[in-house]
Amino acid sequence: MVDKWIWECERSGQFSVKSYYRLIMQHKNYASAEGSNCMRQHKLWKLLWKMLVPNKVRVFARCACKEVLPTKKILLKKHVITEENCCFCLNSIEDCIMQFLAVLSRERYGISFFPSLDGTVHAIFFDLVLQLFEGEEVDRLSLFFSLTWGLWYRRNKKEFEQQILSVKHVTKHASCLMKNFKEVKLNVDGVLFGDLNKAGLGLLLRDAARNVIMATSKAENDVESQKTVELLAVFRELQLCSSMGITNIMLRVIV
Repeated sequence: MVDKWIWECERSGQFSVKSYYRLIMQHKNYASAEGSNCMRQHKLWKLLWKMLVPNKVRVFARCACKEVLPTKKILLKKHVITEENCCFCLNSIEDCIMQFLAVLSRERYGISFFPSLDGTVHAIFFDLVLQLFEGEEVDRLSLFFSLTWGLWYRRNKKEFEQQILSVKHVTKHASCLMKNFKEVKLNVDGVLFGDLNKAGLGLLLRDAARNVIMATSKAENDVESQKTVELLAVFRELQLCSSMGITNIMLRVIV
């Protein structure tokens, strides 16, 4: 293999003036930013992964804050599509995040939980999220992103399946999604292979509505007794739930 120079700011590894300019601006903005604002941003990024919501909502929240959702506005910039009109109004440029906020600000449901949305205008979505959530408000943050994820789901239904869902239906579904995820049921199964000193662990995670959130399995080495299998099963699965931010668990062990 021949050694070569790689420019890490481009996926291709090739240097470009554009990526160099971005790098300079990032360092300039970071240096000029107030220390308290940097701490707030860091705190918010940590809170995003502690939200009591399914992983798809967490991933959506991260993409929304990074402004990398595949909206028509972004796809047009990348020359993927040639039209950027919103699939609902057909006139304005589709910038879904700001349209989500416009929908929430018109709905009484959104204003009752997030009064700061009323009349608020922000060019950057992440700045608005910083304003809305000052402290350790994981529940309200979870609700906010569950609602905006529901509106993104509504947009995709209209864009790809030509189905029009009401805002009321979407907000209700999003609220139930968050509620069901808070009360999960965890089924753990384990089996011992005595001749190999190994064990197999299985997990089935369901929400309060009995919908499957996740199913997985794991092999464990150097296991000699059935009791060890049982303890390992509980320990590994609680480890996993903790990393997902799930704190309210109904556990059932089958070994």
